[in-house]
Amino acid sequence: MDTCADWINQRVRKDDFVAANPNIAWLLKARVAPYLQIITWYGETTQGYENGNQRERFRYDCSLEKARYAVIGDIDQRWTFGEPNVKKLAEFLQSHNWPIVWKGNYYLVLANPALLP
Repeated sequence: MDTCADWINQRVRKDDFVAANPNIAWLLKARVAPYLQIITWYGETTQGYENGNQRERFRYDCSLEKARYAVIGDIDQRWTFGEPNVKKLAEFLQSHNWPIVWKGNYYLVLANPALLP
């Protein structure tokens, strides 16, 4: 986990947005949000957010379009993307061809192709 976080931290600024589960997000020196909250940015509901989550509650834009990276951990593959509506985020990453830019035993890091140098 530390190796993945270090790799990301070498490439982000504090105002960059990274989609990541809390188990790694706390190590990142950027704006972060978990997928369960990100799906509510789009007006969808999910586990824990059965009534949604109004955009006014967010401190910054949590759309995948604004994310520099998306970190996919083993927990996301096994659980997060199986929660109501959250699979739509994985489908977004696939349909927009986010490339894998880092791969470890438990994490993949995908880069937003719109923000690649």
